[in-house]
Amino acid sequence: MVNVLEGCNGLKLAIVYAAYLLAVNGFTNKLVPQLILGMITIQLVNVIRIGVLVALRDMGGDTYFFFIKHVFGISIYLSIIVLWLMNPVIEKLMNRWMS
Repeated sequence: MVNVLEGCNGLKLAIVYAAYLLAVNGFTNKLVPQLILGMITIQLVNVIRIGVLVALRDMGGDTYFFFIKHVFGISIYLSIIVLWLMNPVIEKLMNRWMS
């Protein structure tokens, strides 16, 4: 059985991502697909992270604690930073697609 704690579900990080987009761009119809795509991306990265953690836990050893403390925290925050940095590119694509 896997117990996913409240801090590991990625919901807070998805809210931070959405708040950033809304603060920078304001709410527009063009922002909705970007919000949805970003939230799905964050949740996918988080599900993969949890799956790998379960596999590492089952294998045993010290790698589990190293990954849970360092690698996966960095990976989920890095995915959000990459999404933030891609904001202008995604915005251009949305403007081209929605116009």
